[in-house]
Amino acid sequence: LTKPEGIYLTQVIQDLAVKYPQALVYPLSISYPESDAVFETLLAPLRAATHTDLVSFFIQGLGKMTHPEHRFKDFCEAIKPHLPDRKGAPFNRAKVKAMWKECYEDVFNASQKDIGSYNKKFAKDFCSLLPFGKESATGLLKMDQQEFQKKVSELSSRMKTYMIRHQPKDYQLGMYSAWLTKFRMSDHQDMPGIEIPGQYTGKMRPRPSEHVMVSSFESPILVMQSIRKPKKLTIRGSDENEYPYLVKGGEDLRLDQRVQQLFAIMNDILAVDTHASQRKLNIHTYNVIPMTPKVGVLEWVSNTKPLKALIEQQVAKDAMEEAKKKNSSKKPSKRKLLDLDAARLHHRWLTQFAKGKGAVGCAPYTKMYMTASRKNVVEKLNSQHATVKWDLLRNAVMSLCSSPEAYILIRAQFARSLASFSIGSYIIGIGDRHLDNFLLNLANGGVIGIDFGHAFGT
Repeated sequence: LTKPEGIYLTQVIQDLAVKYPQALVYPLSISYPESDAVFETLLAPLRAATHTDLVSFFIQGLGKMTHPEHRFKDFCEAIKPHLPDRKGAPFNRAKVKAMWKECYEDVFNASQKDIGSYNKKFAKDFCSLLPFGKESATGLLKMDQQEFQKKVSELSSRMKTYMIRHQPKDYQLGMYSAWLTKFRMSDHQDMPGIEIPGQYTGKMRPRPSEHVMVSSFESPILVMQSIRKPKKLTIRGSDENEYPYLVKGGEDLRLDQRVQQLFAIMNDILAVDTHASQRKLNIHTYNVIPMTPKVGVLEWVSNTKPLKALIEQQVAKDAMEEAKKKNSSKKPSKRKLLDLDAARLHHRWLTQFAKGKGAVGCAPYTKMYMTASRKNVVEKLNSQHATVKWDLLRNAVMSLCSSPEAYILIRAQFARSLASFSIGSYIIGIGDRHLDNFLLNLANGGVIGIDFGHAFGT
């Protein structure tokens, strides 16, 4: 926008912002969360055109759904590079102080309005334990990077224990955002509403008057057990339907969004190709809406299960069958894939490359790639394969089918969807593929790829 052609683009974008404010509010927020004074004068009209109070409160509420333990860690990772690498070295004190003030206000200020019961209790319990000072950052400004990291590690350890100890039986939205819990669109009839995210596809002229609006939010939420603890939030729409989303904090979801957009383009190409169309080849896509650099939502893909969970379910079934055959009264425990003999064999084999330090981090893998022979690797893999039933996945999929004919159809869809996704993901360099990053559609057997933190060869 600051280049010569910017004068023409600015007017076009300004017109779009006036006509479709909620089409631009999230891209603007994530692309330019802050800017210098000169550039801000260009952005000010856009911010004014796209701003609505309810959307701002909505974004803030979603941000608070990230566990405070994780928000604290994210702030600390951003602050650390700005501290001196040794005591006495010069650094930007004003920048560090401003960043810490933002962290303190977001995570440790219990007087914030509508932040949720868990967030409020966490802020009260940890505020007095901070070695960095409060808003003034008096303690922080005396630290170098090493001392800061040590203090952060100590606090993070206590926070992790705190999170486990305060884990409820049932998670409620009010634990993280009282504003989202209390929101009813009927209480704000005099204000512009919040559109259900993901309705601007770019394939046709938008009709905001026909868009579904947010009516309220369901109180029960589902917390995923992955590291970042993303949460399933269900939005009640003005059309009386429910719209589930996965709220992810601490991540910039623009990469996931770009991947889904590229998959959509590939689907358009496949649809006009005679051979691909006849074989019904396409890649399952879903909406990804980045809102700020720290939070976004993904369309919840219903009626699915990760391939890993399906296989583990089948392992448990097989263990039950073996127990019955042996007339054992002892009920077998639920076995995870990493508890299988094959995983133990792999760990034991890998450990021998760590020179007695244990298989920690990437070091054993690096050593293994440098020293292991092809023959050694093949023998090890064969010994692993011998301990795992070859038909675990097949039996898991078959258990979903009501008849042999249904299994044939589901198997065909499984193969088509996996082949389409594999080719598409190879073209754009998708990495980090494992059994937790593939979902199986339990209705038709389609494979759906998720989590694209590693793409374009990264």
